[in-house]
Amino acid sequence: MASAPSSVASVPGGLADAANEQIEEMASTTAEVDKQGVDILFATDLHLNVNAPTNRLDDYGMAMVAKMVYVFQYATEHDIDLVIFGGDFGHRPGLPVRLVNPITAALVDYIRPTNQRPFGGQVILCVGSHDLHGHNVLTYPQGPLGTLELAGANPTPRVHIGADPTKPFAIALNRLRFRGGDIGVACVPEQQTESDMIESLNSLIHLQDKVQIVCLHHPICLNDHPMNHVHPDDVLTGPKQAVLCGHIHWPQGVYRSTRGSVFVMPGSMARREHTDRDRQPQMAHLHIGSKSGIELLRIPCASGSSVFTVPEMDTKTESVARRVEAAKINLATTTADSSREALQAAMTGEPDDVINAVLSAWDEAQG
Repeated sequence: MASAPSSVASVPGGLADAANEQIEEMASTTAEVDKQGVDILFATDLHLNVNAPTNRLDDYGMAMVAKMVYVFQYATEHDIDLVIFGGDFGHRPGLPVRLVNPITAALVDYIRPTNQRPFGGQVILCVGSHDLHGHNVLTYPQGPLGTLELAGANPTPRVHIGADPTKPFAIALNRLRFRGGDIGVACVPEQQTESDMIESLNSLIHLQDKVQIVCLHHPICLNDHPMNHVHPDDVLTGPKQAVLCGHIHWPQGVYRSTRGSVFVMPGSMARREHTDRDRQPQMAHLHIGSKSGIELLRIPCASGSSVFTVPEMDTKTESVARRVEAAKINLATTTADSSREALQAAMTGEPDDVINAVLSAWDEAQG
């Protein structure tokens, strides 16, 4: 990931040409970093909200605020050059100032140049499905992303939104210049249609000579899942690219695809479901330089048993949910047949009530 290929096959017209034109305009968002290599911190899916999810006992909103503040404080204390957020900052676009203000203050402290950090920090916020009204990228300024963007607007832009409504394609590009080379960052935000997302994903291969970091808000999964999920091996990225994935809440770690790209999937910062209560939220620290590396770091949080309650009537529901997930994973690893019949066959030997409940959940998921 330290360097990019010197050339790449050019595809005339369409996304590739439009992307190349935008790359030439990236100088306006270039930041000088006076050190060897660049350090990037990636976190995703905060789902900040006033209302707590079912069976959360704590002040969910302030718990999420504490996590995001920690990300910026860590970035400040560890000389992180760039913080990338992978989408779904809020669970809905409209949020009260009591939740947004502490995060904004931590962001301003991080991006502000100081004597100890003369270059300050940069932030890229990819747009997720929960950050918009009606999946319309033009609506992001109405939510907290607009507030954070304004907080980093002066004296020079230091907070960039990972979506560009002025272009005929939904890829936003930024570049960090550091001693020894440039780092290009492409964001593929929430798309209005699946065909738009496929077109954007397919265009990434044409950017591999300019873009080393790709941030996606899209269901990228190592295991087969229904309804528009994509395996990393099917994403057209180059061998010199690191792909930072938002949208999927369950952590999938670090995976090198058959094309050589490194996919980084730390999972959601938020724990919203019963099945999340024992999960440790994570963020990823990437160093790009002569000795590149990726480290998954714990985000401090309360124990699951202290913030979740599971009423007795929900115990069977949770058990069925776990069995649904286990059945899907088993199905994905044993057969390519994703039919209802194959799922039922995979549960041979289970009690009838569990089989019926799982099949009912499967039918509901299929719409």
